[in-house]
Amino acid sequence: KRVDKRVVVDWNNLLKLGYDVEGGGRYNKYIESGIVEMLPMGEEVGGLLGTVDPSLSKFGAKWGGVKVRLGTTDSIAGFIGATHGVDGGVGVAVTSLGTTMAIKIVSEETIFDDRRGVYSHVLPGYIVGDEEKEIVYLAGGASQGGCRVLRDL
Repeated sequence: KRVDKRVVVDWNNLLKLGYDVEGGGRYNKYIESGIVEMLPMGEEVGGLLGTVDPSLSKFGAKWGGVKVRLGTTDSIAGFIGATHGVDGGVGVAVTSLGTTMAIKIVSEETIFDDRRGVYSHVLPGYIVGDEEKEIVYLAGGASQGGCRVLRDL
């Protein structure tokens, strides 16, 4: 999807570009550089992009009107899949191997350390015990080693 000629991407995929979800959805690091208009716009994970136009689908009316939503990173999807049905909470952690090798741990606050490659994703609607938290964070990091490991298997 494009808005004013800019690509729209889920905010999880923009963190490494310096996208600040909590700071109003801006690229705070680049505001004075003049390049912000060239970077993708961030929107909430699961946000509605639009619907499939039946005239553009090779399946025609069968797929016409199907909703298209923003996704997330493979490591976040891995975390959600691995913890589904688990009595989770702060401190629950998952290591996943996909395009990257990543570790994510549930935290009630953001953790960022640019020097060590640690950052925090926003994870809305997470269940902690019997209570649904409006927002918790997945703190962690990722290494590009995931592809290398998979290639060697």
